[in-house]
Amino acid sequence: DPEPAPSPGVLGESPAMIEAGSGSILLSYAVPFNESRGVYLAASDEAGLQWGVPVEVFDGASAGCDRLGQHSLTSVGGATLDLAWICSSLPGGIGPLAVYHSRSDDGGVSWSEPAQVLERGAAWGQIGADGDGELHFVWEEHVGGRITTWDSLSRDGGETWDDPVWV
Repeated sequence: DPEPAPSPGVLGESPAMIEAGSGSILLSYAVPFNESRGVYLAASDEAGLQWGVPVEVFDGASAGCDRLGQHSLTSVGGATLDLAWICSSLPGGIGPLAVYHSRSDDGGVSWSEPAQVLERGAAWGQIGADGDGELHFVWEEHVGGRITTWDSLSRDGGETWDDPVWV
């Protein structure tokens, strides 16, 4: 029977799940609104039957992010994980404002200080790793009634990002 995943509130959205080896599963999700808004990661060493307490990767309220969403999770290999998410204005505002990234080298126990990847209006975004362990952030922007798709590459684990390339 389905069981609810761990959450600090009832507004968790955009879940992403990856297998982390040895039967371990990692679940990330965003809480878009209210004081608990942020990005969270929970782990299960029992194939999802029981979950540990979620770790807050990003505190949206403290960072001044009015709305959080469109987060994504990837594994570069081993215990290295990368999360990216979009901060936006509240509904009715100007929309997407910036994209942030954080990395964990210990399987999600601790995370790097969130860093801004883009200060652009990404309406949708996804982080992923290629076969060389380089990170890509692919996103869509809505400008003048058109949708454009972009890609930015990081060769150093998200420390720096190349200029975006129109796809």
